[in-house]
Amino acid sequence: MTDERRVPITLRMPRDLLDRLKAAADAHSHSMNAEIVQRLEASLNDQSLADNKRLSDDLSVARVNVVLCTDALEHAEELAEYEDESSEATEITKALALHDVKRAKAELERARHRLAFLEEQDKKKHQK
Repeated sequence: MTDERRVPITLRMPRDLLDRLKAAADAHSHSMNAEIVQRLEASLNDQSLADNKRLSDDLSVARVNVVLCTDALEHAEELAEYEDESSEATEITKALALHDVKRAKAELERARHRLAFLEEQDKKKHQK
């Protein structure tokens, strides 16, 4: 009877790596197969942990970016309002202030989309 969860493979490796794996298996009192499987599982788990950390870091940065973009938009709107009400403002400074508001809105929209994307990735990761 065969275990369908386990599949035999042929593996080629450098002799010195084989010798090191054999020594490690002997030191841990288990088979070469068990040593190889354990090490492969550990390396894949480590990669998964690194991916999770990276996603967590990206989410934190995205959240901060939304806050900063929100602040930048508020500042741009305040400046545009000031320019609009100022008797010393020229049409050029008013137009530039309005342009800054549009640019800040676009940046905030991009930041929100990036955050939503990362939150969706995080949600999918937790559903697995």
